[in-house]
Amino acid sequence: MENVSRDVRQFLERRIEMRKRLAVLISLAAVFTTWIPSYGAYLSQISSGLSAEVDAYAKDSTGSAGPGVVSGYDPNNVAIFQEFYTDYTYASGEAYGDLNKYGGPLGVDVLVGGYPWIDTWDAQPDSWAYAECETRQPGVTNGIFFQLEPDVNENVGDDIIVNFSWAGYADVFGQGWCDIGGTSGMDHMAITLNQSPPVTSVPDSQYEVWTHPNVHETVYYEDANSGSFEAKIGDVIGVFISLKTRSELTSGEYAYVDGYSIVSLWLDDDSYCPADFNDDGKVDFEDFAIFARYWLWIRE
Repeated sequence: MENVSRDVRQFLERRIEMRKRLAVLISLAAVFTTWIPSYGAYLSQISSGLSAEVDAYAKDSTGSAGPGVVSGYDPNNVAIFQEFYTDYTYASGEAYGDLNKYGGPLGVDVLVGGYPWIDTWDAQPDSWAYAECETRQPGVTNGIFFQLEPDVNENVGDDIIVNFSWAGYADVFGQGWCDIGGTSGMDHMAITLNQSPPVTSVPDSQYEVWTHPNVHETVYYEDANSGSFEAKIGDVIGVFISLKTRSELTSGEYAYVDGYSIVSLWLDDDSYCPADFNDDGKVDFEDFAIFARYWLWIRE
């Protein structure tokens, strides 16, 4: 009888222990299903924008038109167009810039571009067109600036990885050139970390996390690179890029320049949860089933 009683007691003890474990599992499952994913941080524009300027001059044997400068500024997007023409010659310049926020709150594109064009049917015209765009607020600051803001479940001072890419392009037909570079006389492009605006001259090199030499092209150019850097939520990021183009026509029928420079910034998605065992972006009973399957597993 003692053996039977001992067996019964052990059976009951195992039942009680399993109920305790089951209660823990159910409790954990309830905790898992309350997990709320977050992006961790987002980029918020805090200063400056895009400025542009164009000019065009058309000339042939019948006369001339121009010059006349048109300029503009906008925090988010700018497009400036100017044209002049005579009986036989047409000259136009277009400068454009766009600040495109994409991927929810995670990223942003900063684009500057230009497109001067000349077309003629008269021999030896002396015509030109010019277009430029840059990240700058005239009279206030060079560059355009963003701050890393906290999202749900994140705090100022938390670590985060900032990714970036840059692409530059120039296509020159006929006489002319394209300058892809930094803003306001800089000899390089730059992304900065924690140099707050206003920046009235060249950014301090100690704050630069990416640089690229200026490019002067008279035929064709295409290049790109990318990388990442460590930052903290609350930090300030600056972008210093510009594009200047000029098309000239001393012979032939037409000439043009087309170019752009674009910087993209985006943040790593910080929405990973260790309880999402099947990596489907949510924690539910499928994850609980995986967890329960390996409950009490011990590495041998």
